[in-house]
Amino acid sequence: MRQLSMLIVLAVLLSACAPAALPTRVPPTMQPEPAAPTSPPPAATPVPPAATMAPVSTVAPVRTLYPAPTNPIKATLVATEVSPLGFVHEWSVDAWFDNPNPPVGSNVTLSASLLQDGIWTGGGQMFAYWTQGGEPQVCSVLVIYQRGICTFPVTGFEPGVYVPITYTFHHDGREFTGYTGFTPR
Repeated sequence: MRQLSMLIVLAVLLSACAPAALPTRVPPTMQPEPAAPTSPPPAATPVPPAATMAPVSTVAPVRTLYPAPTNPIKATLVATEVSPLGFVHEWSVDAWFDNPNPPVGSNVTLSASLLQDGIWTGGGQMFAYWTQGGEPQVCSVLVIYQRGICTFPVTGFEPGVYVPITYTFHHDGREFTGYTGFTPR
């Protein structure tokens, strides 16, 4: 401890003996002279961009398992809500068939989507209801990849008679319902 206190005292004494730093002044003869005003450089003429070829895609077209939704989306607005922060959200439903006029004896695929503010949602459950052969039918699926998909046989329907289908989405404790249909041939 004694050595430490001696080192501190020695450091204080040495710092007290150092000469003080003096401010430096530039003599008046050494100051730079103001520069003479110069004219701006001449403006360069713009060079037009060289024409280039548009890139050509070499990627093969994407093959989809199910048909794409209608383009543009022809969704039906089913609900509007206001969030606690005051944002207005619009909920819409959209549905389409792989073939809206399927032949009797084939299968038909119903695809349906729930959209929030025009963006597809997922994770909920979709139910489709219709009457086939005089009996009520239901299809229940989990909405994955932004759509619910139900495939069922086109049997027990009269050709040329429209078959109405009601579909409902259960999402975050709410229900959103839409209506569509097909006509067998």
